[in-house]
Amino acid sequence: MRWRDIRLVYKLSLAFGVIFLLFGLYTVYNFKVIGDISGVSDALDRSSESELTLLKAENAHFVWAANVAAYLLDDTVTRLNVVTDGHQCTFGKWFYGEGRRELEQRLPAVTPILDSLEQPHLALHAVVPGIVAAHEKGDDQSMQTLYRDGIATNLLLIRQGLTKAIKLVDEDLMRSNTALARTLVQSRNVALTMSGGILLVCVLLAVFLTRSIAGPLRRLVLYAQEVAGGNLREPRIAQKDEVGQLSAALGVMVGTLKHKIEEAREQTDMALAKSREAEEALDSAKVAAQETAAKNDMILGACQRIEDVVSNANRASGELSAGILQSKKGAEVQARKISETASAMEQMSAVVIEVSRNATSAAELSAGARQKAEEGADVVLEVTRSIRSVQEQSRRLKEDMQTLGQHAQAVNRIMSVISDIADQTNLLALNAAIEAARAGESGRGFAVVADEVRKLAEKTMASTTDVDNAVRAIQQSADKNMRQVDEAVQTIEQATELTGRSGEALREIVSIVDGAATQVRAIATASEEQAVSSREMADAINEVDTVAGQTAQAMNNAARSVADLAGQTRTLHALVTEMRGKE
Repeated sequence: MRWRDIRLVYKLSLAFGVIFLLFGLYTVYNFKVIGDISGVSDALDRSSESELTLLKAENAHFVWAANVAAYLLDDTVTRLNVVTDGHQCTFGKWFYGEGRRELEQRLPAVTPILDSLEQPHLALHAVVPGIVAAHEKGDDQSMQTLYRDGIATNLLLIRQGLTKAIKLVDEDLMRSNTALARTLVQSRNVALTMSGGILLVCVLLAVFLTRSIAGPLRRLVLYAQEVAGGNLREPRIAQKDEVGQLSAALGVMVGTLKHKIEEAREQTDMALAKSREAEEALDSAKVAAQETAAKNDMILGACQRIEDVVSNANRASGELSAGILQSKKGAEVQARKISETASAMEQMSAVVIEVSRNATSAAELSAGARQKAEEGADVVLEVTRSIRSVQEQSRRLKEDMQTLGQHAQAVNRIMSVISDIADQTNLLALNAAIEAARAGESGRGFAVVADEVRKLAEKTMASTTDVDNAVRAIQQSADKNMRQVDEAVQTIEQATELTGRSGEALREIVSIVDGAATQVRAIATASEEQAVSSREMADAINEVDTVAGQTAQAMNNAARSVADLAGQTRTLHALVTEMRGKE
């Protein structure tokens, strides 16, 4: 089936169905993208929070170890105020709570690393009572051994494990950042492509529907104007939709009207000819009667001529009666044909009204399409709000990364303090070794302790250097993450702008649908005007039918007059016969 043979309602329904399908796909895709972005953003938040927690744990344990070292080395510190239960410190609460389970569920590779931290972490806190007891007894050898084996060794193991865990979390954070950037770029490209495709399809459908509907209707209106002007040619619209049906009905109506007009003209000409013959016969009869009345003295001589005239009048009356009878039959046929034409006009008017009704339905569909397009614009507005919410989350993530950088700088400052303490401890150990050397044999044990303290200070300085390098790496990673977050914010802003453009495109589509609705309303108006013209033509045909009836009535009157004339001629013939008999 050809496109131009499909009904208007089906054409408009198909076009608007395609538009609704495209908008539905676009809306579903936008919701999917928002879900993906939200999921990646949540993963970024959780990874950043986990990394910050691990950094705080590492920093807290360095501060914890520094407090223990100050208690051992600084005589002014008389009370050791640190947490001795590994389950109650900040890291312990996270380690044995939901935070660790959530991290292991999201990042299974970190599980063995965290498992390896449990024993040294508990051992680190458990050594504090022994150090306090040895300090109260003044047992420097025991304090040194406990600090070296219980704190320095376990702290190194904890720091190494936390560094590995932070590295894994940082890698997960990098993957989440990459996934977010890739999702944003992909969604932007797809949104641009889908918006352009939907706009192009809507414009093409609007242009195609306008040309396929308004063009034939415009030609049909011109044809109706030509028919009203007297040009009764056949229409030239070859299609089978409502416009084609209206064109065919108009063609049939014009053909029937042309045929009936020709028949009416022929019957009228015949009636006029017979009427003229009757008038001529009546005039002849009147002249003959007047001559008969005026020439009574010539009646006997003119009887033969009167008889001839009467015979001629009888013959003419018979012929006139036959002609009038034929004219009467022709007038009746004409009236019947004109009645059929009136019925055809009524059917055509019904077709025109049906076309007008279909055009009105199409206008309602256009209004519905406009409403759906406005709903699509509202959906795009909601998408824009969601993307802005994601943008706000990205800004908060950036602020968290800045906070992480500040904490890393704080750790760096603490490491500087620990490094200074280690330098001072090293100097104190050297001084103690010098004093022990001066003391001779009695200071040998103290020299051993001073040497161990010096070694511990050197290890602390080395660990501080490692921690400083790790903190610098964390700061660099935080800076890199901040740059990536900035890029993500810019990409989200671009997505927001593109979504705004999509809203503008939807508003333009609403305008296009309004234009299509205006065209459909114009079609309905033209159909109504055509229905009015059809009714006027039907009224004109009814008037012709009335005139034909009047003509038939006149023919009946003429027949009665001819019958009267025949009776008069018979009477005249009888009088002539009587007069000849008297002769």
